[in-house]
Amino acid sequence: MGSSYTRHEFVLSAVGQRWWVTGIGTSVVLLYVISAFFLRGVEIWGTTALYAGGAVGGVVAGFVLGTNVYDGLVAGLRAGIYGLIALSVVGAVTLFVLWYSNSGDFFFYWVPLYGFVGFVGFVPVYAITGMVSGAVGVLARRVVVPDHLNPDPY
Repeated sequence: MGSSYTRHEFVLSAVGQRWWVTGIGTSVVLLYVISAFFLRGVEIWGTTALYAGGAVGGVVAGFVLGTNVYDGLVAGLRAGIYGLIALSVVGAVTLFVLWYSNSGDFFFYWVPLYGFVGFVGFVPVYAITGMVSGAVGVLARRVVVPDHLNPDPY
C-alpha cells in the first residue's frame, strides 16, 4: 500500500497534478521539431527554428493550463524538458536505424553518445524558453478566453 502511494506521489511531482498539460506540451514539441526538420531538412541545425521547440511547447502548455503565471512557468519547463527527452530518444533511434541500414554496423557506442550530447546541449535552451513561454501562454489565455471559461487562478 505504501509503495503504490509513493509511486503515485513521484509521478505527480514529475509530471504535475494536471499530467495532460505536460503530455500536450511534450507532443507539441515533438511535432514542431519533427515537422520543422522535414520541411527544412538538415539545414535546421543551428537555427532559431530548432531552438524554438521549447518555446512552442511551453506556450501551448501554458495556454492549456491557464491557471496562473507560476504554474505556467512549471508547465512550460516540463513541456520543454520532456519534449527534449523524447526528441533525444527519437533522434537516437532514428540515427541507429539509419546507420545500421547504410553500413550494416550497429554503432552501439556512437548513437547513444550523439543522443546524450544532443540532450545535454539543448536542455538549458528548451528549459528556459519553455519556462518563459509557459508564462506567456497563461497570460495569452487569460486575455483571449472569456473569464467564465478560464480555470480558477489558485
